[in-house]
Order: sequence, then structure tokens, then C-alpha cells
Amino acid sequence: MVLGNLALTAGVSPQAMTDWMWASFVDGAEWVMVPNVVGMALHADGGRMATKPYASGGGHINKMSDSCKCCRYDPKKRVGDDACPFTTLYWDFLARHEDVFAANHRMARQVAGMRRLSDLPAVASAPSTCWRRLMQETCRHLRWGLRRAGRTLVDSGTTRERLCSQIRCDLNEGPL
Repeated sequence: MVLGNLALTAGVSPQAMTDWMWASFVDGAEWVMVPNVVGMALHADGGRMATKPYASGGGHINKMSDSCKCCRYDPKKRVGDDACPFTTLYWDFLARHEDVFAANHRMARQVAGMRRLSDLPAVASAPSTCWRRLMQETCRHLRWGLRRAGRTLVDSGTTRERLCSQIRCDLNEGPL
């Protein structure tokens, strides 16, 4: 869900993300990937599967997992050198889609909170910086999380390294 959250808040193409997930995970089947990636993770089905997007900032990721333990970014900060890229992208995502989310009663609290942010203009100008920071951390987190879970993306460490290199190449330029 963290990868889906990143793709959703950063505006990655649903088709590109689905293709990447199919290529990256050996247990990915079409009947699972399409609804999970397109419907749940990327909210790209117009809300048919989920009534609100499954988007969150660094604070929620920190609360619900131990992924932030090895990260140098502060999940409570939206801007600055030590701001969590997930937090910045989350608030930018809400701002970019404010008109759509304002009409969704399940998003009212988040939109109201976003409107109260005094640093919203700085948040809106920061997403390109977030990509660089995220790419520096993503592969390290991915390897750490998979090691803890006793899983691999594919068959070997060499393939994992190749995949992390591919992620950096694909995402280095920003959203697809």
C-alpha cells in the first residue's frame, strides 16, 4: 500500500503502475492487480471500488508501520530539507484535487485541514524535490521491508538490485 500511496499522491499513470507491479511481483495476477492497483491504490476507477482515495502522509505511515525507523525525514514536516516526502506529496495531492474531494463527504475533514495550512504554497512547490529525496530512500526502504518480511520481489538479490536501479531510472524524472 505504501507504493500505491506514493504512486497515487505523485500522479503516476495507473497503467504504468499496474505494468510495473505485474513485472515486479511474482504473485501478481490480473484479477488481483487491476482492482487492487487501479481501484484501491490509485483510485483511478472514479471511486467505484473505494469511496475515497487511500492516500496518506508520513504521519500515518509512521503510525501504522515501522518503515520510518530507518528514515532521516520527519513525518510531521511538510516542507524543508528534513520534511517527509510522503507528507509533502499527500498535502499537495489534496490541494491538486480539492474541487473533487470537497464534494466527497468522506474527504471533508482532510480538505478542511488542508485549507488551514499556512505553508500550503510552499507545499505545492515542493513535489519535484520530493522525487529526488524519495528515490534516495525508496530502494533502501524496499530492501529493508522485504528483508523483515522474509520476502523478495523476485527470485534473487541481483534481480532486486536491478529492480531498484529500474525504479530510480523510471521515477528520477518525476511522475510518469
